Amino acid sequence: MLNKNINYKLVDTAGQITAVVFDALKSNRYTPVSNYLMNLDSRIEQVVFIEKKQIRTMGNELCINGSLAGAYLLKQAKLKISGIDKSIVYIISNNNKFANKRYLDKLATKYSVPASGIIFFNRNEIKPLVYVKDTDSLVWENACGSGSLAYFIFSGVKKIKQPSSKLIIMSKNKKYFTIKVGVKIVI
Repeated sequence: MLNKNINYKLVDTAGQITAVVFDALKSNRYTPVSNYLMNLDSRIEQVVFIEKKQIRTMGNELCINGSLAGAYLLKQAKLKISGIDKSIVYIISNNNKFANKRYLDKLATKYSVPASGIIFFNRNEIKPLVYVKDTDSLVWENACGSGSLAYFIFSGVKKIKQPSSKLIIMSKNKKYFTIKVGVKIVI
């Protein structure tokens, strides 16, 4: 049974709305809580769970926007985030034949990753479609940090316009990527 009194805040990162959950939950509760919140409020594109100094995403995938939302609320300099130790699997394309849940599920299974996506692009603009296996969710995202990172690596474009019309700005030195994004609390 799902406890409907969930302690969470909504955070907007470049147009992507993330529900940041503060309740201590066992990881087997992430999927039902994520599905419940996403069904409760259609603006929610990602759910993250705060565990001490860790941020866990709904499917244990890398979600840069969700991680930034959690870090913003925690005001911590160093945090452990889920998915950082796994590959990011995106197709960078303008071919709509890949835009379906079945294909993206097969892609995630093939590479043994918790999520996969397609980044459609036109110059400096992207339109991300992301599938997360655990929640069986397929979302046309309003902003996508990991997809922007993949597109930056592919194209070299630094200022990437999101479907929300906001920018995610990328840079890289020899060792690190830097990601700049606007963040605000919604509720």
